[in-house]
Amino acid sequence: MKVLVACEFSGIVRDAFAKGGHDVLSCDLLPTEQPGNHYQGDVRDILDEGWDLMIAHPPCTYLCNSGVRWLYSQKGRWLKMEDAKEFTAVSFFAGAGGLDMGFEKQGFKVIWANDIDEDACATHRLWSTAEVVQGDITKIDVSTIPNADILLGGWPCQGFSLAGPRQLNDSRNVLYKYYVKYLEEKKPLCFVGENVKGMLTLGDGEIFQAIISDMYEKGYTLFYKLLNVKDYSVPQYRERVIIVGFRNDLGVTHFDFPEKHDKIVTLGEALAGLPEPSPEDICHAPYSSRYMSRNRKRGWDEVSYTIPAMAKQVPLHPSSPDMKKLEKDLWKFGEGITRRFSWQEAAAIQTFPKGMQFVGDLDSKYRQIGNAVPVRLAEVVAEQVYKKLCECIKEDNNELGVGVI
Repeated sequence: MKVLVACEFSGIVRDAFAKGGHDVLSCDLLPTEQPGNHYQGDVRDILDEGWDLMIAHPPCTYLCNSGVRWLYSQKGRWLKMEDAKEFTAVSFFAGAGGLDMGFEKQGFKVIWANDIDEDACATHRLWSTAEVVQGDITKIDVSTIPNADILLGGWPCQGFSLAGPRQLNDSRNVLYKYYVKYLEEKKPLCFVGENVKGMLTLGDGEIFQAIISDMYEKGYTLFYKLLNVKDYSVPQYRERVIIVGFRNDLGVTHFDFPEKHDKIVTLGEALAGLPEPSPEDICHAPYSSRYMSRNRKRGWDEVSYTIPAMAKQVPLHPSSPDMKKLEKDLWKFGEGITRRFSWQEAAAIQTFPKGMQFVGDLDSKYRQIGNAVPVRLAEVVAEQVYKKLCECIKEDNNELGVGVI
C-alpha cells in the first residue's frame, strides 16, 4: 500500500507503516533530521501520485476531494476524515489570503471573502473557491454576506502601525467596527483578528480597550496575545497581535495559543531551491534616507527583518554585502552587489506556497505579500481554534459524532 503521512510526528508514523512493508512517504513544510523517505514542501504538490492512504494531523478537510481515503488525529485518536467537522468561514480585509489559506489547511472552508484591492481579490481567486467580493466593506450590506461558523480578518492596520502616523482619529481605525457589525448580526461561533503590536499602545491603550469593549458587548469572550512569527516556523521577525473571540454561550474560559516551535527556520532553508530572480521581479527603486537609517540585511542562518507592504522598504537579500553603521540613524552598503528580496522570495518568507502567483504589477505584488498574515502563523493559530471549537461542539451538542478507528 502506498501511504502519504502529513501529520505531527510524521517520521514516527511513517516508520510504523514502513515496518509493515508499505511504501510510505512523510511530508512537511519543514526539513527533518530523521532518516527515511521525506518530502519537504506543501502536501498539495504531491497529491496526484497514486496514494492508497493519506494520514493528516490536524484535519486537512479541503483535501478530501482527492478521493483518496484519509485519516486524521484528534487528541491522539485516529478518526475517519469523512467524520471530520468542516467549519465555514467568512473573511474580511482578506487581501491575497494568507490568513484564509492557513485556516483552510486546518479544517475550515472559506466561503466568502472581501477586500478593496482589486489585484488582491484576483490573487485570492487563483487559489481559493470562495466567493471573493471586491469593494469597500463599508458599502456592503451585512445581510448579503453569508452566515458562517467563524469570521476571519486582520482589519487595516495603517492607523495602528508603529511605522506610520499613529493618529487616534485615523479613519482607517474605525473599519474594525464593520467587522464587529458582522459579529452582532450574524453571531458566528468565533472570530480571529490580527493586527500590528502598535494597536496595543495607541492612545495609551485606549483604542485597544475600546475595541475589546465593543466586541464584549456583542457577546464574545476574548483572548489575545502578541506573537512573533519567527517562533512558528516563519523565517522572519514580525510581531503581531492575535485576537480570538468565542461566543459566550460556548462557555470558553481558556484558550491555548500555539506553543513556540523548537526550531527556527532560517532564510537559507526558506529560500533553498528558489531560482535566481529576473531583474523585473526585484524592486530597483532608489534607497531613501529612511531605508539607510538602519541595518536592512540578515544572513542565511538568520531570519529576515519584517517583510513590509512597500516595495522600496523590502529588506536586502542575504547575498548582499553587510551594511556598515556610520553613525546614529545612518548606515551604508558594503562593497559588492546589493539587492532587495524579489517578490517571490518575499512570498516564500511569508510562507506562501512556492510557485504561488500574484496578480498585478511589481508594487502590487509586494504590497499583497507584505500585508498578508504569514500562512504558517495562520495555520498554527487555526489548529488551536479548530481544537477548541471541536471541544465546544462535542461537549455541548455532540454534533461531531466521530468514530474512532
